[in-house]
Amino acid sequence: MQRNDQFDRKDFNRPARESREQGTVVLWNAVLLFGLCVMFASLAPGELFAASLSSLLVFATVSCAITALMRGEVVLEDRPTHWDAAAAFLAMSIVLSWFVDPEAIGAFMTPETS
Repeated sequence: MQRNDQFDRKDFNRPARESREQGTVVLWNAVLLFGLCVMFASLAPGELFAASLSSLLVFATVSCAITALMRGEVVLEDRPTHWDAAAAFLAMSIVLSWFVDPEAIGAFMTPETS
């Protein structure tokens, strides 16, 4: 009688295959999270898009770092981890912060008087 288990004791490559699959899942999650950040940043006025996206990417960095801590992922691994996604989000946030216009933010924050 053969059991229908999810774990096949003869499949010694299962941990390696799961590791690769999890790396793919991390990449897709990062792409989805970046898409959500772009979508929400596009709701801001055009001149504030870079500032909005930069701020949202910082939140994405923190969420990926917390996820990596909770999963106990190793920082340097041979597959993509949440640490890699956090580093990518932080790098994108820093690069976007170079394009933020402080005058546009100041103009947006001060009310117009008629």
